[in-house]
Amino acid sequence: MTGAAASHAVSGDAAWHVIVTLVFAALAVVSWALRPQSRILGVLFSAKTPDAASGRGTPAGSQNS
Repeated sequence: MTGAAASHAVSGDAAWHVIVTLVFAALAVVSWALRPQSRILGVLFSAKTPDAASGRGTPAGSQNS
């Protein structure tokens, strides 16, 4: 979206084209920042437990035999 705003500005489009594009970019960033904890990528892909990151644990959902 910022690239689109820059393109509008460079091509000489009306200022409102740039402003509206930047407003949409801001809304996308705010939406991303305020997303619920349950909607992060760790839920979609198997996340590792904190111990797994240090090499002492197993990925979440793994079965230890």
